[in-house]
Amino acid sequence: MPLPVPVPIGHGGPGEGYPWPWTVCRWLNGELAALAKVADLGRAATSLARFISALRAVDSAGGPVHEFRGVSLAAHDHNTRTAAAILRGQIDVDSALVDSALAVWDAALAVPAWTGQPLWIHGDLHPANLFEDAAGRCSSG
Repeated sequence: MPLPVPVPIGHGGPGEGYPWPWTVCRWLNGELAALAKVADLGRAATSLARFISALRAVDSAGGPVHEFRGVSLAAHDHNTRTAAAILRGQIDVDSALVDSALAVWDAALAVPAWTGQPLWIHGDLHPANLFEDAAGRCSSG
């Protein structure tokens, strides 16, 4: 991979009240992108684009299937609308905000689902899972 990635050193299955598989990985050096100002956003974006392209190129045969990630958005539609209804009825939010969020959701649902061969995806690519080291290089947790 073109970026450092965590190396698993242990894993386990659901149990003791925790419902999902889990993994312990070697530590990645750097600061969370969510907490530190990324020095060069263009460089970071290019690094991430290369990482995602490389990840998609890895043979996914025999890889795990995840029930939440890598599935069509339609598979999440019921839960999304249920959450929106709860927000509208349980906490003080502007209904127009919920309506706007659902309009974006509907637009996303209208995009055709992936029908190609299965590909590896990160599944949780956001600033709290990205690191920048002292030299300004990105890595993904």
